[in-house]
Amino acid sequence: MATTPVLERADLRGRDRAATRGLPYNRADALWALGLALLVVATRLPFRTRMLFNWDSANFALALSQFDVSQHRPHPPGYPYFVAVAKGLHLLGLDPNTSLVLVALLLSAGAASALYLLGRAVYGPAVGVVASLFLVF
Repeated sequence: MATTPVLERADLRGRDRAATRGLPYNRADALWALGLALLVVATRLPFRTRMLFNWDSANFALALSQFDVSQHRPHPPGYPYFVAVAKGLHLLGLDPNTSLVLVALLLSAGAASALYLLGRAVYGPAVGVVASLFLVF
């Protein structure tokens, strides 16, 4: 049974679309992801806090020495992975505020990169960049 030209064109369009939006990522994608992560660091670093400034930040700092959600160190749900990574930085000699700010900064940079890669994989590179820039700014 012969295929119709319409079906052949549809298959070709589908393959082209998959090649431009699907995996694997290339070097340009890695550079975009890295650049967006660096943009996050550049826009967040000048505005980092130098001291604990409210109730929640003090509770997160207390959680670095004694994690207990029942005593709101930190408030529920507790964010155990966030606190564990910050505690690791605190054990390396950083003060509690710097540890917490650095973890938040690194997670924001990772989120911008991941959002670019997700947007690129699903809808294309332009959508990945725009979505990531919305997160950055």
